Amino acid sequence: QKQPEEIAKLTQYLEKKNQTLEVRIVELGQTVREQFKEAISKHEGIEKKLQYLQKQPEEFAKLTTDCLNQYLAKTKNDHDILVNILEPIQKEALERERIKQEKLKKEEEERIEKERLQKKKEEELRLQKKREEELRLQKQKEEEIRLQ
Repeated sequence: QKQPEEIAKLTQYLEKKNQTLEVRIVELGQTVREQFKEAISKHEGIEKKLQYLQKQPEEFAKLTTDCLNQYLAKTKNDHDILVNILEPIQKEALERERIKQEKLKKEEEERIEKERLQKKKEEELRLQKKREEELRLQKQKEEEIRLQ
């Protein structure tokens, strides 16, 4: 007994959904038709303008030139804006790079000077040891001579 009631409810629900979908499909179809008509009229309007301009080559050339000039003006303006923005950034980057190179050069010079001083100290130490050794040997000889 339950099953026929459930089947009837499901059938009724599906019929309502079907009707809703049919209405929605009709609405979508109408929307598509309207958009299609609008696109066709725009296309026809563009075609009419093109046909008119083809019959009037001077006007077509003037319109084309005007469009091109507007584009070039905008492009130049955009370029000028970019140059004004990028130029200070580029100058700052170059200055930072110059400072960095100077710092590296100074560090290299300091390192070379440090190495030179270290070598000089080592050489002085070596000479001092050599003198001390010579003095020791001389004293040893003197001591040997005195003992003889």
